[in-house]
Parts: sequence; structure tokens; C-alpha cells
Amino acid sequence: MLHLLEYPLAFMNDPDVISACESNAFNAAELIAKGGKQRNKAAIMVTYDKQLLKYCDTIYEMRGGQLTFAASRKMS
Repeated sequence: MLHLLEYPLAFMNDPDVISACESNAFNAAELIAKGGKQRNKAAIMVTYDKQLLKYCDTIYEMRGGQLTFAASRKMS
């Protein structure tokens, strides 16, 4: 339960960039994406879960330490 406090606290000091590693909970990913968009901030999520891509407006994929894919789209 304590880990749920991480996401509101990430926005507390009004940072320009919010980062989240392995945000594999859908509600956490949605909070980060929407919170960043509402505050006009960059939110960076690092994950292996491709189901979370729906929360991203820019996607980068790395394989073997090399950038292999990049795409941008308007976030709804």
C-alpha cells in the first residue's frame, strides 16, 4: 500500500520530469501519464509490459543497448 504514495509524491515539488521504472500497475501508469499531461511535464516510464504503451505519446524501444524503434502519436 505504501508504494501507492510514490506517485502523488513524484509531483509534489513540481519537477520538470517524472520517471517511473517498472510501472506495471495500470492505475499507476495512468496516474503518471495523466498527471504529467495535466501539469505539462514529461513523464518517463520504463517497462517491459507492452500493454502500458496506450499511456504513451512517444515510444522508444531498445534491444541489446541499441535504439531499435521510435514512434510518436497524439495522446488521447
